Amino acid sequence: MTRSSKSFTTTNDRRQFLGLTKGFLMGGASLVALTACAGPQERIIEYHYGLTPQLQPLSLASGQISIDRMTTNGIFAGRPIIERISTSPDRYVETRSKLWHSSPSDMVRDTIIKGWNQASDRQVVTSSLTRDAEYRLDIDIISIGYGNSGQGFVELRVVLTDAKRNILLEQHYDAAGPSAVGIDASVVSIETALGQAVNALGADITAATGS
Repeated sequence: MTRSSKSFTTTNDRRQFLGLTKGFLMGGASLVALTACAGPQERIIEYHYGLTPQLQPLSLASGQISIDRMTTNGIFAGRPIIERISTSPDRYVETRSKLWHSSPSDMVRDTIIKGWNQASDRQVVTSSLTRDAEYRLDIDIISIGYGNSGQGFVELRVVLTDAKRNILLEQHYDAAGPSAVGIDASVVSIETALGQAVNALGADITAATGS
């Protein structure tokens, strides 16, 4: 009797094990089928923007210009593209985050250096590492963004000095691009505004340096 009981218990254990195994296999097959139906995981896409304004040649009689300081303050210092929603009072909003591919100060500095160097016959703009430059340029980006109509805007405060730090030029440059629909077109409008401001600055530098 004891032997028969042991045999019965063993048989039941095997049946239970086989049943559980079958359940696991069927569950695994169902999970694979559901995964296959779901398809690959959707990619998260983020778009980032740069600036490539059309810059006119910078004319200097001699020497080089070193951009010693390029700063942006407040909400304009970050990577979001800022929208101005009213002017009385002056109100801004960050509609999305990290849309510029780098900080505005780095982006505008690199854009000016690259644009002027490509547009001019010789290297007239250098990085701040060049300490023996004849002229020094400090630029503060007061504001950069777009308004309710999608119109891009930029405001720069600029100080140009000679090697002895005598001030040759101290000026504000405000510029606005065309109205635009959609963030892509607004970025192009900002690019247009920046080009207008920098080209006006270039003309004044030429005059201030006696070129």
